[in-house]
Amino acid sequence: MNCHLLLRSLLSSTVKNCKKHIYTTAVNKADVYERDHRGSTKNKFYEPKKSLEEQLWEESSYLDKLKYEFNLYKKHFKLLKKEIKDYYDGTLFDYRRGEVDVFWRFSENPECLEDWIVTADQDCDDGYSSCKLELSSIGTGIFSGTLDTRLPETGENTHAGFCNIRTVNATKSFYREIALDWSNYTHVRMRVRGDGRVYFINIGMKQTFDVQWFELNKYLLMTRGGPYWQDIKIPMSKFFLTHKGRIQDRQQPFEKMKVKNFGITIADKTPGPFKLEIDYIGCEADEYLEEQCAYESYHIDTSHL
Repeated sequence: MNCHLLLRSLLSSTVKNCKKHIYTTAVNKADVYERDHRGSTKNKFYEPKKSLEEQLWEESSYLDKLKYEFNLYKKHFKLLKKEIKDYYDGTLFDYRRGEVDVFWRFSENPECLEDWIVTADQDCDDGYSSCKLELSSIGTGIFSGTLDTRLPETGENTHAGFCNIRTVNATKSFYREIALDWSNYTHVRMRVRGDGRVYFINIGMKQTFDVQWFELNKYLLMTRGGPYWQDIKIPMSKFFLTHKGRIQDRQQPFEKMKVKNFGITIADKTPGPFKLEIDYIGCEADEYLEEQCAYESYHIDTSHL
């Protein structure tokens, strides 16, 4: 039997099982194939715009590129040395209730912004919203911009208006992708100062198959307007599973050992300016919280879909 046909039949049977609990917006419902991690539309393949650094790189001389590559290798060999040292030292961690382990903190050093990716629907010609992430005078991060719900004239979209920031995927030396292990934590902790609007907290997981690329664990971040800071404490059991923005009927516990990135999105369908100031993002371990998943899971027969 042709190996290609055998593989195709196995994938088709896999999709039928996956479709029982995942609603996918892929172009072909009988296939797991996704063209890219951004989930481009049928008639348009997203081509990312070149950043200023990429443009400068193309204009640099061969000698400047060689010096840059040498310094880059030097930096990553230092990281590799530190990873090996930490591995054999066997660092012990002590988790105490009330103590926050900070994973991302803004500071007065502009290099901290390199850990974040800023996107809006305007970047991929799906809308007119715009946003930016910058540092304040006291060293905090300010996520601000303008939300615009106008639809583009291409006719490919039925809704528009989102702005998003997220961390770069967790990596080790030489850009080896890894997953953060939050298995010992029970709460997500943040210190923010908002404008009264509602945001989404998104936690991405490290997945292997493309049918799971767009799974996110989400929860609402409700901010208060005014000059006062908010100390946010959200149980990880409250995060709900979504696939391409759709809440799944079959919920499951938060996979804490597969955290890949952390993001914040605003898409509340209210056009206008927004501003969210962020001090730090971290986790806390509370031994009194034993709940694994706060939601019931429903089985719906989707064989006719």
